[in-house]
Amino acid sequence: MNAKTLLISVGGSPEPIIFSIRKLSPGNVIFFASQSTRASIAKTILPALGDEAKRPAYKIICTDDEQDIEASVFTLMKKVAPALKKLGAPETSWPSLVDCTGGTKVMSSAIVWASSLFPCEIIYVGTNEPRSKSGVGIVKTGREFIIQQKNPWNSVGYLEARSALEAFNRGQYGVAAETLLKLSEKITDVEARRLFDCLANVFRGYYCWDIFNHTDARNVLRKWLDKLQPMADCSEADTHQILIPGFKEFVMTAREQLGLLDDIVVPEKRGWFLVCDLLANARRRGELEMKYEDAVARCYSAIEKIAQTELMNKHGIDTGKVNPMQIPEAIREEYCRKYGNKGSGLRPSMELLLCIEKENGVKSVGHRFSNNAELKKFLDERNHSILAHGVKPMNDKIYRKLLENALSLMNLNESLLISFPEFPI
Repeated sequence: MNAKTLLISVGGSPEPIIFSIRKLSPGNVIFFASQSTRASIAKTILPALGDEAKRPAYKIICTDDEQDIEASVFTLMKKVAPALKKLGAPETSWPSLVDCTGGTKVMSSAIVWASSLFPCEIIYVGTNEPRSKSGVGIVKTGREFIIQQKNPWNSVGYLEARSALEAFNRGQYGVAAETLLKLSEKITDVEARRLFDCLANVFRGYYCWDIFNHTDARNVLRKWLDKLQPMADCSEADTHQILIPGFKEFVMTAREQLGLLDDIVVPEKRGWFLVCDLLANARRRGELEMKYEDAVARCYSAIEKIAQTELMNKHGIDTGKVNPMQIPEAIREEYCRKYGNKGSGLRPSMELLLCIEKENGVKSVGHRFSNNAELKKFLDERNHSILAHGVKPMNDKIYRKLLENALSLMNLNESLLISFPEFPI
């Protein structure tokens, strides 16, 4: 006798129920009966299972109306978990085995419908007798056999995975990962479970990237893409491609993008990487989620980091602690009076950068910022936003203008911003 619990519907024919319990030898049984078939459990089914000491522990759940599918499903959803608890069963949410052979068509449908929410094996007892009576099969005693013993989630899981792919396409990377991990828990097929686990963890890597946890993103993506790559290369890859549209292309793109995260550890590349990453992130917030407050805040931070990166990379000036001797003499006294040795804000950084450019006879980021009246206008709009100093909600126009002007400061085409892969669904 195994430790698993069997949920079985009871109809007018006890033989298939007795056969199923004997064949599966569960540790516990939950009978799903109607008022009219309940009596047969004690009268016929249990005695046929042998001495009481050898029988599985059991509980009985009765539907109030065997012809009402809604009432039957509700009864199951309400009473199965408490029955498992009373039996001390290893399962806590739903039995591992579900036999839908007996009972009315409504009861059979109800037990399958309710069970479809959980990982379990769906069982049906049939016969190998030739069909008679216009093709209608009759289950005869001694001729029964289990026609099906499968976990439907091994097949329908791929359909459920679509919601995870849709969440990923919407920029909800954490939700996508969690959806696949929960789905994986319902699957018993080893290969399918491995695929969903690996893909979920790659989604988790993109979630880390999306929240600027670049080190974890690099580590997680590298580890799980190495596990996912063989699945994209194997003979079953075409099947994966059908069930998860764009699977091969996703893996290929993710591997290419993984290399970009190496820039985060290179000092002279880190600043520009963060600028581009902030703008790409702003675009995801604005285009995928219509979260314009978040998008505008990221654009502002990116513009500030453009000045900071330009000062550090070209002039060796750390805006967190400015050496006064690095400030052009023409503005040194006034600058120090206004900002001390701190210049990390957007406008102080741009002011310092502009003065250095003038002294060196070059025109770059400082000049482009100084001459961009439109950018200054929308930066003022940002200062009145809810996430800044005011109460004004941001909109798509302000977000787009800040994004475009930030790109113009860098002389960067928007097409060069990283776009996380999407599934063609």
